[in-house]
Amino acid sequence: MAKKNGRDDPPKPQVAENEQMSDIILILDKMELILQAVSQIDKDGRYKTVPADKEHTNSFLKIDRYASMFENFLKNFWSQLKDPTRFGILTIKEDTLDNPEVRQAVEDIAAGKQTKAVEEFLKKYEIVPRDKENQSINPKNQEEMSKENETQRQAAQGDGTQQQQQPQYRYNESMINWEQLKNFGLSREELQERGLLDQMLKGYKTNQVVPISMNFGSAVLRTDARLSFQQSRSGDIVLGIHGIRQKPDLDRPYFGHIFSDEDKKNLLETGNMGRVVELKNRNGEYVPSFISIDKLTNEVVAMKAENVFIPREISGVKLTEQEQNDLREGKKIFIEGMTARSGNPFDAHIQVNAERRSVEFIFENDKLFNRQYLGGVELTKKQVEGLNAGKAIFVEGMKRKDGELFSSYVKLDEATGRPSYTRYNPDSPEGAREIYIPNEIGGVKITSEEQKELREGRR
Repeated sequence: MAKKNGRDDPPKPQVAENEQMSDIILILDKMELILQAVSQIDKDGRYKTVPADKEHTNSFLKIDRYASMFENFLKNFWSQLKDPTRFGILTIKEDTLDNPEVRQAVEDIAAGKQTKAVEEFLKKYEIVPRDKENQSINPKNQEEMSKENETQRQAAQGDGTQQQQQPQYRYNESMINWEQLKNFGLSREELQERGLLDQMLKGYKTNQVVPISMNFGSAVLRTDARLSFQQSRSGDIVLGIHGIRQKPDLDRPYFGHIFSDEDKKNLLETGNMGRVVELKNRNGEYVPSFISIDKLTNEVVAMKAENVFIPREISGVKLTEQEQNDLREGKKIFIEGMTARSGNPFDAHIQVNAERRSVEFIFENDKLFNRQYLGGVELTKKQVEGLNAGKAIFVEGMKRKDGELFSSYVKLDEATGRPSYTRYNPDSPEGAREIYIPNEIGGVKITSEEQKELREGRR
């Protein structure tokens, strides 16, 4: 038998027995500059993470980077990841964590800084996929990566709308505990069918409220909420539930910020506070941030000021340097002569919205509802008058963007004048909510008697 050429199948590096299980796996979110350490990997490559700090050192998984488990992890990670340019995988020896240059890089990442130490850290320890089918454990030339990133950044700046329409992914599906979601009456398939999964993996809240249920043994809670994926203090990705509130809570401090009368007025009128303020994060640091109101749930939301993208041009109008700076400061500015996708000219105020994480249009007539259709359903004159009078109306047979039909109570939000959709009549007494029961559930027709019993909670 001919001897196999060693160059065709390079041998694994010779590693001392006591060093084999000493590799730490780190995952870096290059956009948010969040560094996590892998704490668990199962045989299929699914994993859990913890923050890469001293407090969690004992939870770091130590592994042989040449073992099949690590290969499974790599394949699973890259196959699930929808935006491989955002995340990086690094492997580092346990005893290297105490090196001054490594400590400095980790501290800089934790502080959200892009420094020379971070650049050298990535150059030395990052691994990348050679292609979609094969995984490489050889570091890619960092200079090439920098050039690619710079090219992408310049292209994005050249067209601000493209960056906002194609946001990057923050999570991949292997990070999600799908079994845990069943406790809320949710499944991956349902979220995907409704067109919500993609939004959540990108780090956004769902663009609509979703019915969920929670069983507490002696009681079952059913409610509507917007959903998101969030990272817990332990590093796990958990379900964020953003329930509907009667009104924004602006009378209590928000991450250390006390709302002034002017802040409250701006938030209630436009949904945005109109300035950048310092908010205290979980590490006790104060971070410049925008604050807005979630117009579907009345939740107060914030966004780091450094993360906002201010376009140089919007709807065909180039912004001056002063206008861009005003937007960065949270101010509302008026832009004339913009062009809609239909080709029609329009004027509007624009302002950074923390909930949308981008610049939004604000129209002066937002509070006057003058549309004739909602979800493809033509409204009667009485329904339009009812909405503008501040009343809730019921609209049946509307169509979502994905083609799904739905029926809902609709009422204009007091702060924004935009339609708010709920499964219950918001004008009904809080203790005796009038709930919409569909004519059909899971393909089974529901009789009027059964609907009545369901409303009364008897089935």
